[in-house]
Amino acid sequence: MARWRAAAGFIALLCGVAALVSCRQIIGLPDDQAVGPTTTACGLPYGTASCASCANTSCCTQSGACDADLGCRAYQTCLASCTGDSIARSKCRTQCVVDHPTQSPAVSAISACLASECTEECGLSCGGIPALLTPPDASPACESCFESGGECAAAKACAASPDCDAYARCFISCPPAVDCQEACAAAHDAGAGLFAPVWQGYSTATACAKQCAYGNNWNCVGRVAYPAPDASSLTVTIQLVDTNVQPATGIHVDLAYAPPFQNGSLLSSGVTDDAGMLALDVTPFPDHAPGKGLGQPFQGWLQFTSPDIIPEWAGAASASTQARDTWKAGLTVSGPAWFAEQLQARGIAQDPSRAWLIVAAQDCFVSQSPDVRIDIGGTLDVQTVVSYYLSTSDAGTSSNGIALILNVPVVAGAPFTVVSLTATPAALGAPSSVFPQVFVQGGTVTFVALPPTP
Repeated sequence: MARWRAAAGFIALLCGVAALVSCRQIIGLPDDQAVGPTTTACGLPYGTASCASCANTSCCTQSGACDADLGCRAYQTCLASCTGDSIARSKCRTQCVVDHPTQSPAVSAISACLASECTEECGLSCGGIPALLTPPDASPACESCFESGGECAAAKACAASPDCDAYARCFISCPPAVDCQEACAAAHDAGAGLFAPVWQGYSTATACAKQCAYGNNWNCVGRVAYPAPDASSLTVTIQLVDTNVQPATGIHVDLAYAPPFQNGSLLSSGVTDDAGMLALDVTPFPDHAPGKGLGQPFQGWLQFTSPDIIPEWAGAASASTQARDTWKAGLTVSGPAWFAEQLQARGIAQDPSRAWLIVAAQDCFVSQSPDVRIDIGGTLDVQTVVSYYLSTSDAGTSSNGIALILNVPVVAGAPFTVVSLTATPAALGAPSSVFPQVFVQGGTVTFVALPPTP
């Protein structure tokens, strides 16, 4: 890697090649004053003399560029304040990521240079990448797991790449919406490829998922904000499988603003192919559509119908973040016999006049989250059953982040009933998301994704 010194380091350069007495005269020091170590290099604070010295030698150009970028300087200044033992420093560095979700070429350039040239001098555990992925309290355990396993090499390779660093910062700065994450990958395709093995180590139960609080990153709660795209088109890509994880073919799919899926609400329809795939294009977006000229993110609903499955509706608490939005919904549809078997195995009497809810609680990275309490409003006499280890009296997600809420009362004779859902993670102790308008119908399964909301 080329190494440069910026004009801001000109005095240091002169001191390295001229006599010490001459340098003292240049900067106005008396001859008998000793020049001690400094924790500042090329305009930026670094917290320790060893880190500053390495930055001055190897990353001066990048430091100067960061110093000129307000967001980058604020982030690096925060990092420089992280002192104390290794646990305190680790938590502090992750808190800096939370407090300064900075994205700029200057941030990624200085971060990658330090990770490449000054890892030891600046105390960057595995290049500093684990600090981006975890809540502050989990950061020390996450770093330790990465260091002791095979994940550190992949993290270091990512950290040393400006494009991978940029992708990671884009990814973690997204509001919890898949289309934003996909836009980050499109903008940083090389970085996304380097980040993939890091994510594998972070998210795999046999690697560092537990130590890094995978599925329990709530750093964005209280900070979620969606942009307001003026959507001119919409593409929804569907992939459906059945309960045997085989392609669900011949499923009729409707896309609408909301039920009922007809008349002015309906946007597009189609049928899944032999691979269970379907792409629905809405072009141009209708003038009266939410998001069209109104500065509002689009939120819509899908309906799946077929003689072989229970009718299913699907919606998400998250909104669109891109001007041309692409949804990618990978969902499972089930037949009446399979669904009845699941209810019988849990000792639940099926009531076809009522609605059924499947809720996927998600964290800030849109990863499914265990131990999230799901509260339902607007109805009475709700019987809740949760898969796996939770008892029938609990209203929370299981180890796979799914809650099944059965026999939800509906308004007789109405085309749909509106309920509200609130998600409260045990690790957070406060609501992470509220979805005030969830549509249910008797004899219909409604699937809802609940990531953190504004």
